Amino acid sequence: MNPVPGHDDPLRRRAALRREARGRRRALDPALRRGAQDATLRHFVRVMRLQPARRIAGYLAGPDEFDPAPLMAAAHDQGARLFVPRLSRVHPAGMGFAPLAPPLRHNRYGLLEPVAAPCISLLQMDLVLVPLVAFDARGFRLGMGGGFYDRALAYRRRRQHWRGPLLLGLAFGTQQVDRIPELPWDVRLDAILTENGWLKSAEDRI
Repeated sequence: MNPVPGHDDPLRRRAALRREARGRRRALDPALRRGAQDATLRHFVRVMRLQPARRIAGYLAGPDEFDPAPLMAAAHDQGARLFVPRLSRVHPAGMGFAPLAPPLRHNRYGLLEPVAAPCISLLQMDLVLVPLVAFDARGFRLGMGGGFYDRALAYRRRRQHWRGPLLLGLAFGTQQVDRIPELPWDVRLDAILTENGWLKSAEDRI
């Protein structure tokens, strides 16, 4: 049998997986979406009570994304400082993390970000909440395709021992796929949290 053109091309396969997962995410019934987010919040709070984080890098959700706002609010109530992404004005491919505080503005992708406060290093965080479009059981993720998180987390590929903050992907269970074809710049998450509970891909970090 002749192979389908592009079938073994990881970039094409990733693009197809991204389209499929985004379609499933968009198709979620609003009531099921709310129930899934409430269940995920309960899982998150149980662990954060045992392992509170002082500094958390979250994100401000775009359309159809899993919204981490309730999780971030719960962590803030426990004393955590919250940070969110801000795109670099100097380097188009760059992204930093600034304290979550007004004023906010829409960036070039239509997502809100803080305006005034300076960014700090991701290595100063205890926990990073990572948005994703699709994930697999090994902890690999697909984002929107811009590569911002791949570049922000690239330090992980250079470290043998201290690995920095815990990387936690947030998603709905329907976003899981069998396997994401890896590329050299991919960084595996420590864990992924959905309404179904914790999926750990690294030992002894949660």
